[in-house]
Amino acid sequence: MESIDNKDNKEGQEPIQTTGPAEAVIKEEDKIQSVKAEIETLMAETGKVYVGQEDFVRLTLVALFAGGHVLIESVPGLGKTLLVRILGEALV
Repeated sequence: MESIDNKDNKEGQEPIQTTGPAEAVIKEEDKIQSVKAEIETLMAETGKVYVGQEDFVRLTLVALFAGGHVLIESVPGLGKTLLVRILGEALV
């Protein structure tokens, strides 16, 4: 970590700490790996009940983790409600 000397920094206070670009990249990579692991765990648990729709489940989870909304439209009988119930229980 680097410290920055501030003119506004009053005597006796600790200098402001910043992170360098390399540290920021490492933190972002850690976040990405964490989200990826969570998605894979949810995919495995969802796959035990909701079979054969891995791409659909993965895209739904990616949209949710990205902070978006998901509108699920398809013909009746494909398990849309089942998927929502499973994800609702798993994410609580």
